[in-house]
Amino acid sequence: FLEQIPASSIDRVEVITNPSAKYDPDGMAGILNIILKKNKLRGFHGQLQGTAGTGDNHNGSFSLNYKNEKLSFFSSASWNQRDLFREGESMRLFTADSVSTWNQVRDGDQLRTSLSGRLGMEWYRSESEVLSWNLNVNSSNSERSNILSNEESWDTGASFASNRFSLESGQNNGFDADLGYRREFNQNPTHFLRFQLRHSRSDSDSEETIEESLADVSPQSISILDTNIQANRSIRTVVQLDYEQPLSNEGKFEWGLKSNLSRKKDSFDYLTADSSAWIEGLYVPLNPVATSFDFDYREDVHAAYATVGRKWGLWGTQAGMRLEQVFTGARWEGNRSFENNYFSAYPSFNLSRQRNDEVSWIGSYSRRVNRPRGRSVTPFLDDSDNRNLRIGNPELRPEYTNSFEVGHQWSRKRKSLTTSLFMKETNDLIQRYSSIDSIGIRTSSWRNQGNRRDEGIEVILMLPMPNSGQLRLTGSFYHLSNQVGDVEFASDVQGWSYNLNFFVNQSLGENKLWKWQLNGMYRGPSVTPQGQFNGFAYFDANLQRKFLDGNLTLALKLSDVLNTREWSYTSDFESLYQENRFKRESQNIFLTATWKLGKLEERRQRGSYSRGGSFGGESGGMEF
Repeated sequence: FLEQIPASSIDRVEVITNPSAKYDPDGMAGILNIILKKNKLRGFHGQLQGTAGTGDNHNGSFSLNYKNEKLSFFSSASWNQRDLFREGESMRLFTADSVSTWNQVRDGDQLRTSLSGRLGMEWYRSESEVLSWNLNVNSSNSERSNILSNEESWDTGASFASNRFSLESGQNNGFDADLGYRREFNQNPTHFLRFQLRHSRSDSDSEETIEESLADVSPQSISILDTNIQANRSIRTVVQLDYEQPLSNEGKFEWGLKSNLSRKKDSFDYLTADSSAWIEGLYVPLNPVATSFDFDYREDVHAAYATVGRKWGLWGTQAGMRLEQVFTGARWEGNRSFENNYFSAYPSFNLSRQRNDEVSWIGSYSRRVNRPRGRSVTPFLDDSDNRNLRIGNPELRPEYTNSFEVGHQWSRKRKSLTTSLFMKETNDLIQRYSSIDSIGIRTSSWRNQGNRRDEGIEVILMLPMPNSGQLRLTGSFYHLSNQVGDVEFASDVQGWSYNLNFFVNQSLGENKLWKWQLNGMYRGPSVTPQGQFNGFAYFDANLQRKFLDGNLTLALKLSDVLNTREWSYTSDFESLYQENRFKRESQNIFLTATWKLGKLEERRQRGSYSRGGSFGGESGGMEF
């Protein structure tokens, strides 16, 4: 999406680390708000782009757009193919009445091909009114194969080895349609009323065949066959109304209404048995029969918000409140059901001080929410690894976070240093827990349990480099404390962790036809109530060259230069110690050619608007 926005049409980018009540309270992350220059360019323009990558990973796209004084048409289409491998290793030590050592090697491949298209228009009905619509469609096909090789030995002298092979094919089709209306008052782009309607739907189907057998391929070898057929549907409708009015002393008043209606329906057809027998290292189902499992989940969120802010000399204030009434319900296995209807308030407040053009301070508070969704609520037992089972919990409740920040920013020309002290306290924490039975089968699910507190500091340093280059370093260092209460197989933990990110680019030559870029990150290890997540690091390298007055651009990218992008964790609790490592294909070379079409002309600017849905910034427009 970002690549389709011409750099000349971007007015500014705001980083909102602690969003106000105007924004949806979902999630713990901040917001990147891209402010575009309205009606800055007119005429015909487009772009052709093609990428060839190692490992048979390719994509191509084109976009065609036209704008005049009254109308703007935009369209795009893209094709993408990803052929990726997946691998992993697990080692487990189980100690109960007897002791077993278990090792697993995982190898897999996934081929995914997708097509997508976009078509839309804007009608400038008058100097103060815009009516828009937009349609996106997508379709994809995937094939996935996976092999699990297991070896297990017991102190009793028994040992087993088995292989599990699965082949899965799937298809996904979806669309989303948008309708929008915006009216400005008194030719002022900061005084407006906006209406948005969005409807989206996604349908996916998959069929998996599974064969599990002993590693010994003797004629008497045991073999188990299974199938898993899934059909998933997701529907969402969003209706939103926003109003913004400027006030004196650089202030503004905002209010809005929003309804978000979601439906999820999952169907499963598979083989099940009334019992199973342990035979030479395999769980052999007895009298398997075909059965089905349906799961329906709905979530309706109705919200109203209001914020007001202004400046008092060097000081700026903003306060807001968002009220939400939520209706959730689930139904599965015919007659089982769960409902959780709740009302929540999400206040926000910030106080800023602009000492001069170079130094500013800000303090902020907001209340956030993380609602249970997706696999965490689907109560279908995933037995793709018969020693490590997974199942969702439809009775999960949302978790709430109180977020506090105090920050300082110094900036001069293209240099800036931002520091922020933060504290986040989360209650009714949604956490994934594992239990283990007497014969060593591990079952993982999610539950609301305990609370977590994070306290730390974040630092962002931005420095200029010659030839319009830039260096950006970001780091956070924090202490976490996780209290779980009285939960079997888990314990209270606390510890330190940190994250580092860097980005650097620079143009070369008098005409700046060459450009290089490096970016990467390091995520430090962190403790969990049942073990530890181990850290990982990676960085990417890019080289770019422009031709034909900038109309043609060639870019060479090496992703994950050192092939270190993988993740691992350890589990350590009563009777079980387990180490896991997982990796997906990440080290590839990509060559991309981009050709710009058409000629764009300047026209009279009519203000600015935000593609992300915001007009002006937080804290009286301070980009912080």
